[in-house]
Amino acid sequence: HERPATPTHAGGATRYTIGQDKLEEIRAFCKRHDVTLFMFVQTVVSVLLSRYSDDTTVVMGTPVLGRMHPDLESMIGLFVNTVVLRTKLDGDPAFADLLASNKRSLLDALGHQDVPFEMVVEELNPRRTTSYSPLFQVLFNMQPARPRRLALPGITFEVIPAGSRTSKFDLVFDIIESPAELVVHFGYSSDVFLQSTVERMAANFRVLLDSILTSPERRVRDLDLLAAAERDRLHARDDGHGRAVSILDSEGRLLPEGAIGELWVRDGAADALRRTGELARWSPTGELRMIGRVEDRAVVSRAAAPEKQPFVEPRTETERRMARVWRTVLKEAELGIGDD
Repeated sequence: HERPATPTHAGGATRYTIGQDKLEEIRAFCKRHDVTLFMFVQTVVSVLLSRYSDDTTVVMGTPVLGRMHPDLESMIGLFVNTVVLRTKLDGDPAFADLLASNKRSLLDALGHQDVPFEMVVEELNPRRTTSYSPLFQVLFNMQPARPRRLALPGITFEVIPAGSRTSKFDLVFDIIESPAELVVHFGYSSDVFLQSTVERMAANFRVLLDSILTSPERRVRDLDLLAAAERDRLHARDDGHGRAVSILDSEGRLLPEGAIGELWVRDGAADALRRTGELARWSPTGELRMIGRVEDRAVVSRAAAPEKQPFVEPRTETERRMARVWRTVLKEAELGIGDD
C-alpha cells in the first residue's frame, strides 16, 4: 500500500527460525570473513531490500545501548541511542566484497554511536513530518535471547509471547540469538504491507541466505532470491488479458511478488520477452498493478531530490564536529551547513 499521511501504527510480524546446524554454518562463514554475526545478517537484509526496491543504497536504523564510557556501565538509567546505517551496493559487487566494505561502514557508523540521534537530525535537517521517523523507515535490531523463566523465592515469572500488533516503522528486523538458534522476526506496518507480502519476503530471505552461504563470490544481483516454485509461477504469468508477462528488475531478473519492476510481454511466436517500458507489480491478490512509465521513475526521483544548495562552511565547533562525523559515515569529501 502507499504510506498514508497519518499512520495508524497497526502492525504484525512473521518469523523465520534458523536451526543450530545452519547457525553453526553461518558462524563459521563469519569467522572466515572476519565479521560479526550482526555485520553478516545486516548485510544480508540490505541485499534483500536492495533487490526488492531495485535501489543501490539501503538505509536503516539500529538501537545501541549508549554505554560506551566505563563510568556508565553500572549506572541506572536509559542511555539508548539510534544509529543510522547506510549500505551502498553500487557496481553490483560480489557478496564477499560487499560484506568487507559494509563492515568498514558499520564500524565507522557505530564508532560515532555516542552522537545523539536528535543532534544528527537537527544538523542534517531533512524533510520531515511529525507522523514518521526521519532518515529511515527500516529498523534493524539484534540481541541475545532472554531467559523465558525467572524463579525468585516463592514466585516464578514466565514470558508469554503476546505477538506484535503495532509497528512504528515500515519494517522491523528483530534478530534474537541463542546458542541453539537464530530467530528472525519480520515486523511490518499494516499501513504499508500485507501479511502475505512479508511472509513471501521471509521466504525470499531464506533462499537468499542459502545462496550466499553456498556462493559468496556471486554478485548480489545474481544471488538466488526466488524459490523454484515461485520462479516458475512468475516466469510467464497471465496479466488478465490473455498476455503472458513477467516483471523484471533493471538487470533483467525476475522480481518477487509485490516488488516494482519493468513489465515484459512474452511473444508466443518468437518465444521471447519484449519490453513494454511500463512499471508494474503483482498485487498480493494476483492482480497486475500498473505504476507508470519507466522514464517516470527518473523524473520522480529528480523532482523529489532537493535542489543543490551552495556550499556553506561549518562555522561553530559543533557544526565542524558534526561535519567530520558525517563525512566519515557518508564517505563524502566535504559537508556544509546546507547539505541534506
